[in-house]
Amino acid sequence: MALSCMPMVADAHRDSFKTTVLVVEDDPIFTEIVKQCLQELNCVARFTANGMEAVELLAKGSFDLVLLDLHLPGQTGLEVLQRARALPYPPEIIVMSVDGSVDTVIQVMKAGAADYLPKPIDFDYLHLVVSKSISRREDEFDLRALRSQMDQGGVFHGMLSAAPAMRSVFRQIQQAAVSQRPVLVQGETGTGKELVARAVHAAGPRSETPFLSVNCGAIPGSLLEAELFGHQKGAFTGASHSRVGIMQDVGNGTLVLDDIQQMPMKMQGMLLRAVEQMEIRPVGATQAVTVSFRLVSTTNQPLTELVDSGAFRQDLLFRLNVLPIDLPPLRERQDDVLLLADHFLRKHADESGRKVYRFGPDARRWLRHQPWPGNVRELEHAVERAVVFGTSSTVTVADLDGTRLPHEEQASGRSVVPTLKEARDEFEREYLLDLVRQTGGNLAATARLAGLNRQYLYAKARKLGLSLTSGVVDKDAHGS
Repeated sequence: MALSCMPMVADAHRDSFKTTVLVVEDDPIFTEIVKQCLQELNCVARFTANGMEAVELLAKGSFDLVLLDLHLPGQTGLEVLQRARALPYPPEIIVMSVDGSVDTVIQVMKAGAADYLPKPIDFDYLHLVVSKSISRREDEFDLRALRSQMDQGGVFHGMLSAAPAMRSVFRQIQQAAVSQRPVLVQGETGTGKELVARAVHAAGPRSETPFLSVNCGAIPGSLLEAELFGHQKGAFTGASHSRVGIMQDVGNGTLVLDDIQQMPMKMQGMLLRAVEQMEIRPVGATQAVTVSFRLVSTTNQPLTELVDSGAFRQDLLFRLNVLPIDLPPLRERQDDVLLLADHFLRKHADESGRKVYRFGPDARRWLRHQPWPGNVRELEHAVERAVVFGTSSTVTVADLDGTRLPHEEQASGRSVVPTLKEARDEFEREYLLDLVRQTGGNLAATARLAGLNRQYLYAKARKLGLSLTSGVVDKDAHGS
């Protein structure tokens, strides 16, 4: 996987590509050791013993990682390092040398090296350093792609998430988008099923075609047939003129059948025929009409259970469930709670014209402790309520919901007032998160601003329940 090629979706292609490594080393014995290490890590490697050739290879191709010896023919390793770091999307560079003097180490680190390995290098240590470098580069790739999407208004076609649970969802959306087969989106109420349907439409070849959605539970069964298939003039009482149905009106676009579980059994049989044969017969018509829509169905109930109870046709389920996408509830995406809350705060503050800038520590703690049975929709409503009813630039627990305590505290009967240690930890957690955001995910810069070395920064983050990964900030189960 050549990270500097800038693929359009973070993490969507990691499984299809391999990390590319350039090894610049003139010692044939050590080169064999490095080759074995890279083979175990499933990397694609190029080798050269000449500094000038290394510069040419870097100019022609894109590499994720460079393993660089300092003492080379043609050009010195330091010159290669400087040329590599000047590239638009420079690779990560690990310098290797028998010269372990402090001056040399400082010089190469100032020039932009990610690490310095003194020779002779232990094979296990080399394996560890390279694997960590690969992981960092993959995270940088993810962050770059996510930032690219955010610049366009959303992380992934309008869907904002940093949670690992959503990465597979984004991958499934991307894969389903290029297919023409039916998609079934399953998830609890408020998880964003329509957003997934819109993403499937937007990411595929039909993105410029119509996108129409029908709520199967909002239209009485007697009218749903005419709504979907259309009707002829005089087909039933009140049909004063002919009307084209949505299945025909959508053309080559995407038709979303929302809450498909509420479709009456009679209509399920008609839908099955329409999807199998891609033709419909308007109510009152004698001739069938060919249709060419792409179908996406959504449900907030497991359809297999409805099949078992006789409320849903099994043959229709087989036809609709060709490409299933299961949306995790917000309680399984705790990494996203504060990320989404901040997004909704900016959104509703802008809409209302109120100057509300942040959540206070108590409010963030409250947000993380809620079970959110209504998922993302409930979270947005809580934030919107806080913006409307709040009186200051900082959101408090009372603004969000002054009538209930955090979920865990209700069960234990504890006061909402944090202990001194909890308050100190909360301050340090928010302080580090703010620094990471200010530096755009540059952890070296974060450590400098905080007056910490990187090792201590990582240790402090782990203690506070944070995972800082090249700018992607994951809040784990600790306190969330």
